Amino acid sequence: QTAFLLTSFSIAELGDGFGMYIDMFLLAKGWGEKSVVISGIFRGVIDLLLKSIVGDVIDKTHHDRRVFLALAALVIGLSSLMVYFVDGADVSDKILVYVVRSVESVALAFLGPAFAAITLSAFGPELFDVMNVRREIVSHLGSIFSAVLSGAIAWLFYPSIEAVFILPITFASSAIFFSRFIPRGDPLMGRGFHLHTEQRDEQNCVVDTHKDEVE
Repeated sequence: QTAFLLTSFSIAELGDGFGMYIDMFLLAKGWGEKSVVISGIFRGVIDLLLKSIVGDVIDKTHHDRRVFLALAALVIGLSSLMVYFVDGADVSDKILVYVVRSVESVALAFLGPAFAAITLSAFGPELFDVMNVRREIVSHLGSIFSAVLSGAIAWLFYPSIEAVFILPITFASSAIFFSRFIPRGDPLMGRGFHLHTEQRDEQNCVVDTHKDEVE
């Protein structure tokens, strides 16, 4: 459970991708408000369109869902580094930002479904609600910590706020590290095929007693 909660803490701010600071950065680089809004629309529309598709992919995959979570965190973390390649507001800069934020949106769409499946697989339906509540509490704490830290860094280095964008990749690396220690549990339970937990380990995590079944 510790690894699960630490992953939740680390990944909390990645859901927003430090969008507010990216918008501020782009405005400071001479972008118009319209162009900044368009970059946010790209992100939101793609995330919305992919929700159902990504949920189906996560549900049907035979691969470890922790890998999906780790890859999504990595992509989101790396996407924030694009600010170091944006020099102004010309066409090439806008194409770079729109493409990167679109790719980031794809990764964002995987976070929720992957975490939900991991939670159900690792802790079972009996503890699903409890662990979700704990995850939300820890996520809020992570968001508060991230907001304070990023605000402090932005204030310290103002008017140059590029240093803030090191934080997403730092949090992503932390999430990737801790996600490796989340028990895989019963993957079929994560798909809703097993409704009752037959065995748990000393940390109250699900032990897969159906390893011979095809996912």
